[in-house]
Amino acid sequence: MTIDERKGIVWPIPANYRTNDFDLANVTPDQVRTILRNVRNGKLEDQDRLFRLMLDTWPRLRKALNEVSGAVSRLKMEIKPAIREGAEEPTPNALRIYEVVERALESYAPRPGYWELNNGEMIRALIDAYAKGISVLEIVWHSENGIISPRCYAPVPAKYLAFPQFTMEADRLMIAPLGTNNSTLEDFPPDRFLIGVWSQGGMHPIHAANLRTLTKYWLASVYGLGWLMQFAQLFGIPMRTAKTDGSEEAMTMAEDMLESIGSSGWAATGPGVEFEIHSAISGAGDSLPQSHLMDVADRACDILMLGQTLTTDNTGTGSRALGEVHEGIRSEVLQSVSSWVADVITNQLIPAIVRFNFGTVAAEDMPFCEMEIPVAKDEKAIAERIKIYTEIGIPMPKQWLYDELGIPMPVDGEEIFGDDDTPDVEIPDDKPLEEIESARADIDLRPTEEMAKNAARALEVRRTKPPSERGMIAVGLARARDISNRTELSPDTVKRMVSFFARHEVDKQGSTWDEQGKGWQAWNGWGGDAGYAWAKSKVKELES
Repeated sequence: MTIDERKGIVWPIPANYRTNDFDLANVTPDQVRTILRNVRNGKLEDQDRLFRLMLDTWPRLRKALNEVSGAVSRLKMEIKPAIREGAEEPTPNALRIYEVVERALESYAPRPGYWELNNGEMIRALIDAYAKGISVLEIVWHSENGIISPRCYAPVPAKYLAFPQFTMEADRLMIAPLGTNNSTLEDFPPDRFLIGVWSQGGMHPIHAANLRTLTKYWLASVYGLGWLMQFAQLFGIPMRTAKTDGSEEAMTMAEDMLESIGSSGWAATGPGVEFEIHSAISGAGDSLPQSHLMDVADRACDILMLGQTLTTDNTGTGSRALGEVHEGIRSEVLQSVSSWVADVITNQLIPAIVRFNFGTVAAEDMPFCEMEIPVAKDEKAIAERIKIYTEIGIPMPKQWLYDELGIPMPVDGEEIFGDDDTPDVEIPDDKPLEEIESARADIDLRPTEEMAKNAARALEVRRTKPPSERGMIAVGLARARDISNRTELSPDTVKRMVSFFARHEVDKQGSTWDEQGKGWQAWNGWGGDAGYAWAKSKVKELES
């Protein structure tokens, strides 16, 4: 890494960036329309100022964006080694690359007080593109423990970004190292930036920002709040009037009295002045049209940014089922955003780390990033439901019960928690240990041909899948190879097979089962349905 590469292109941002910038204030609908139209010239700065103003003045919008970015940044970011086509395990070189990438991603060291981000903050900053359409971060590199790795990530403000204005030039996002008003546009140098562009189908990135859709609702919310405050100031307090006899002395006395009671709470009257206090105009605030505008804007924000939630379009008739449906749609939003972040890391950050440390490597040895949203179960609700079913006498399969509770079904001879009364197994005098071992040795523990076919098919399907869709870890792969080769298995392995099948039968209900996903591969790698039936019968023979 050269000195120039360490210096940065835009980073560090000079302090006068803040003083030379300005914020919008009190924009009118016509001004907003002009800003959204003028962004077609390729400069993003004015539109970004509008978006900043929206986030500053609309609490619901800032909350929604914080919820999405916070939820995604808390997900576990898992880096996985690449497995070449037709191989069962990563090559030694792929494993070495993977280990370096993992170490590099853990070597960040942003300086306290500087505008520098760590990994989690980098993810949150990238997700700004979900709202604004575009988010760019400069990678600040350093050499640590023999590895070139990101020390931190520096946000690149919109004043340094633009699309070209020349009609015949290829349209793409470019950077101006000294700002769009002070330097010419350049292409991003390789491996120096993370470029987040949120896509909306075939729409141009300039118009793909979700906040563009919300600008009209934001105007309704901002002006609605202003009108509501004005209403409160004019009609939310008691009105005070004074009647006089028309003389100049009485008029002066009335004016002094009204001013005094408004500021001090007391007043003195005299001859020719009659004072009256009128009740304030009553009515619930939520029945006012101004308040309704604000509510409509907040619901639109929740629907677009979070997906449906229980509060977006529910008028007090909510139910558990409604909440679950809305929560499910919201999970799809989080899955979409987290997948987008993982793609940026896989296609930009990881290759940059690899090239700095290894130079050019084969694409099939490049590690990749995955972020998965864990599916949480309401354990208490499940237990209560099962208890109710039991009390009213609904028959339930044992396997379903264990799957619902997330507990593997015990196999014969397995030690059970809390079962202190299980008698010790005694060997009768008339059946010596040698005879028992001899009987077990006569049991054929070679997998059947059907099991071998299932395992071989699972290995073949796994080979044709992309790395992110390959099931089975090292233990499962070894088991599948043994079964496909009809290698004789040990009694302990057969018992573990029964336990495995009992735990994973629920995988048949998974969304990727019909697509021969990870669950299907693992199940059939252990022999499939034929393997489950065979293992149970062999365990009975071994225990008899």
